[in-house]
Amino acid sequence: MLQKSHLTGKIYNEDDVVFFRNVYQSAYYCLKGAHLVDLIPTDELKFVFVFERKDHQKYRADWEKRKYQNKKEE
Repeated sequence: MLQKSHLTGKIYNEDDVVFFRNVYQSAYYCLKGAHLVDLIPTDELKFVFVFERKDHQKYRADWEKRKYQNKKEE
């Protein structure tokens, strides 16, 4: 289903994106170079960050490795 972002104006297919509520992971993806497709406010007063699926696949392993390294250091 096609959606249009009120924030970015981008039109995207929901099958081609991933949705995150994790602010830290979303910020990490942005810092790595992922482009935010949309930012959706929810009724629970939280945000859902929307990224292209290809960016998620590109940065997911780095994110998981980072989480593992942080736990090892504790």
